[in-house]
Amino acid sequence: GSYDIAYLATLPGFVVMAAADEAELVHMVATARAIGDRPSAFRYPRGEGIGVPMPKLGEVLPIGKGRIVKEGTSVALLSFGTRLGECLKAADKLAADGIEAEVIDVRTLRPLDEETIKQSIRRTHRCIIVDEDWPYCGMGAGILERIQHQVFDDLDALDLEMDSAADSGIHSAIAGGDDALELTKEAGSDISLGSDALSLEGSGLALGGEDDLALGEASGLDDL
Repeated sequence: GSYDIAYLATLPGFVVMAAADEAELVHMVATARAIGDRPSAFRYPRGEGIGVPMPKLGEVLPIGKGRIVKEGTSVALLSFGTRLGECLKAADKLAADGIEAEVIDVRTLRPLDEETIKQSIRRTHRCIIVDEDWPYCGMGAGILERIQHQVFDDLDALDLEMDSAADSGIHSAIAGGDDALELTKEAGSDISLGSDALSLEGSGLALGGEDDLALGEASGLDDL
């Protein structure tokens, strides 16, 4: 599990990032190296990449700024880490039913790009958070707290849920759902964007800071 997100994000001044794919990982390595005034950490994908074009050199990413990968008006899919590919597949399937999903790669959890998230919810009035974290005290819970305090009135319905599939480590957070919008689609390996959501693969952990500290895979993360 990615319990590291829950405690690293509470440390003062800590930058917490997660790469969506192998290209983003190159950029986050460059970003961590460039950060010289505070510690930073980034989660990275394990195993084979998904085949995206690779940059020759890493670019330093803006800290605390997410990216809108696909624009939409029906629901916001917030992805943190390697779930971005599945979110894009689900968005394509939803589009076939006339549901235009906006897909956002959160990129940095700390600091969080609250403005991009707020503007997306104001456009779509619904939000699904897709991550690799635990439902309790995790990334999804933190973003839901921000949503409740800042854009609660922009949601079409009150239906905040935190769900997990105990046997497979599947976690999601759902805000603003209603009976008129059923977000259950199969993509990849039986992905479902509803009260049961998304397959999960483990990620490693890398830390960086003023001394360009790099710690490889944190052993045992996926056993917890």
